[in-house]
Amino acid sequence: MKNFKKLTLVFLALMFVFPALVQFGAVNSTVNIELTKNYTESYVHHDQIWIQSNEEFSIQAAAESWAGDGSEGNPYVITGYLFDCETQPLRIWDTTVHWIFTENVIDGVGSNVVCGTWIENVTHGSIINNEILNRHAGLAISAVEDFNVSGNYVHDCWGNGIEFFTAGMKSTIVQNNIVENIGAAGIYSTTSSDCVVKDNTLTNIDNIGIALMGQTPNCNVTGNTISNTEGAGIMMANTDTGFVTGNIITHAVYQGICMNTPSYCVISGNTIGDVDGDGIREIDAEFSDFSENIIQNCTDNGFLLTSGTNTSVHSNSITNVTGFAVNLESGSSYFSVKYNTFIDNGVDCQVCDDGTSNLISKNFYDDWSAPDDDADGYVDSPYALDGDAENQDDFPLAVAGVIPTETTSTTVENPLPMDLLLISGAVGAIVVVGVVLLVKRR
Repeated sequence: MKNFKKLTLVFLALMFVFPALVQFGAVNSTVNIELTKNYTESYVHHDQIWIQSNEEFSIQAAAESWAGDGSEGNPYVITGYLFDCETQPLRIWDTTVHWIFTENVIDGVGSNVVCGTWIENVTHGSIINNEILNRHAGLAISAVEDFNVSGNYVHDCWGNGIEFFTAGMKSTIVQNNIVENIGAAGIYSTTSSDCVVKDNTLTNIDNIGIALMGQTPNCNVTGNTISNTEGAGIMMANTDTGFVTGNIITHAVYQGICMNTPSYCVISGNTIGDVDGDGIREIDAEFSDFSENIIQNCTDNGFLLTSGTNTSVHSNSITNVTGFAVNLESGSSYFSVKYNTFIDNGVDCQVCDDGTSNLISKNFYDDWSAPDDDADGYVDSPYALDGDAENQDDFPLAVAGVIPTETTSTTVENPLPMDLLLISGAVGAIVVVGVVLLVKRR
């Protein structure tokens, strides 16, 4: 029953969660997001805006002649202002009306400057196409739902660039922001669920580029460009059915991507280079997929697989890392490492296995690509792996990326972990039995 529930979670995630995230992003993208700003535009100087209820929002909107009525189709619009006070220029608390804060400048002036915003317990808000600079945290936001932070230019702040503090964010999109010259993390959240962080550009970050901490179920981090961070490029914790895809990470420290306790996650299509540490590090992974990532020029391992079980590492390219291309530590078990390309990694051996019952097979090793006298596509002798497991790759590929035809049959090879395949077979059997019983009952 436990395995059946796990399988149900996987299929529900793939069928509903990810499309829902994409749909959510599409809905929010209907708002006009334009990154090219005219900073010579004349802004009207404005004092702080502090609103603590729907009623206060309505009163101030009327007093200031803001467009909109707070409905979904006609949100309040706060635009065209310059704020340069020490306290938070924008405080909005405890509201459910729809509003957009757009095309404003928040600058920091004075010796006791705090965060650029303080948004808390808000549903249906949007912060779009603003410039925020010289603050503590550029944007400080907590306990928001159905929220949009897009197209902003956040720079030269000594705290986090965009921070979701305390209660974090739910059903929120953080998209197309430029975040640079930040004294802490670029984009940081204490807890997140059903969120999308995509197509942001983060440069010169003194800590982690994108850090989604605490609990992060159903979160999608994709298409971000992250460079010159003093911590990991991307770090996520306690992620169920999450996606980390298509990101470009260069010149990070410790790890390009660090996944802590990923479950049923996909980490795929990322390009990681010039990391002072490991390309990708995972801790306690379960039923997850690390595939088609390009990792190069790291001072430690390509993959550091610390612990976990039933996880697949396949079709990745790891080049010119100082340590192992793949390092499976003692806490790893039933990992499948297949169809990867390893070139110019390590000193004497490119893969280390200190774990239990890990399957390493059909990878290409540039230091072990011949002979193939029988021309079957495999090197004629196994590739001996480093590590306490005393494991070996029995079928090292003779040509990078070329898998012999007979191994492509889905009845023989599948990148999914064996336990997951067995579970899916069991589910199929349950469905057949259920149909038979129903027919007999009729």
